[in-house]
Amino acid sequence: MTVGPDRRPMAEARRYLAGLGLPDRDLGELPTSARRFADGAQYRVEIPSVEGTGPVPGGPGERRGGCGSTASARAAGCCC
Repeated sequence: MTVGPDRRPMAEARRYLAGLGLPDRDLGELPTSARRFADGAQYRVEIPSVEGTGPVPGGPGERRGGCGSTASARAAGCCC
């Protein structure tokens, strides 16, 4: 984007988006969808995880300390 003394970056970004056929602002006026999940929920939130597929160290029933102090961490080969 070119920014100069008389150029406004947001205005330029909005023109660029509009030129691509995309909305140049939030579309808060969109209607609410009538579609629902099988249990009647309107939306879902997915929280991605990076812990892997094993149990979380320090989970329920495990003694707390460094990650190497938990049975699951030691079993997984934790090097702490």
